[in-house]
Amino acid sequence: MATLPALFVATLLSAAGETALLEFAAPWCAPCSEMEPVVSRLEAEGFPIHRVNIDQHPEFAQQHGVESIP
Repeated sequence: MATLPALFVATLLSAAGETALLEFAAPWCAPCSEMEPVVSRLEAEGFPIHRVNIDQHPEFAQQHGVESIP
């Protein structure tokens, strides 16, 4: 089970061989919404971030061990 706001749960190697941050969230998750400005800022600074809506991609979240989000 994830212990941090599912933002920092996993990393992913992209096709380019870079490490990216996976943000697991859902529109109904209040703590996820609170993290939105931080994630957007990191993205604007050039950090590779892949946003994953767990409602739309539950199998991907499960594959990475995400059992719940805050």
